[in-house]
Amino acid sequence: MDETLVKRIAPAAGVMQVILFGLLSGPLFFAGVVVFLVKGQDAVAPGAAHPLTTAALVVGLVALVAQNIVATLVRERAQAQAAGLPKDDEAFAPQSNRGAGVTEQLGALVSGYQVALIVSAAVLEGATFFNLIAYLLEQVPWSLAMAGLLWVAMAVKFPTAGRVAGWVGQSRREIEEKRSLR
Repeated sequence: MDETLVKRIAPAAGVMQVILFGLLSGPLFFAGVVVFLVKGQDAVAPGAAHPLTTAALVVGLVALVAQNIVATLVRERAQAQAAGLPKDDEAFAPQSNRGAGVTEQLGALVSGYQVALIVSAAVLEGATFFNLIAYLLEQVPWSLAMAGLLWVAMAVKFPTAGRVAGWVGQSRREIEEKRSLR
């Protein structure tokens, strides 16, 4: 892996880490509140209908698939945008970024990765909250388990400079391959 690229991306990766930490914190704290509130209450009758839990589980499963699709679409759009930009010539970089090691193409790719991360994590966060609310109201453990799965799916997206640089490097190679085929 290109260590120079990792160093150039590290500040942006740090911002992404803070954003994802914030998105992870809300459901985690709310889960603690929900478990505290439910503890000691009588569970809903086992044979009773649980429409909110059913809906929450479906939304959770859809969110697991949809967040990946949306993130892929956002990253592909960033790659398409970056393909039309210069690669490493700082003379073409915006004035505010000159000397900072940030080029237009690099900026477009890193921004695309960040937007994809935020959107996919937000989809998972919403579904996590929905499942926690379902658990609070109907106390069916499946919704709590789904909330945990969704939260873990968010947590595994944690962006390191190496992970972001790996994606940027792969994107640059794909862009160069497409250019060479023209």
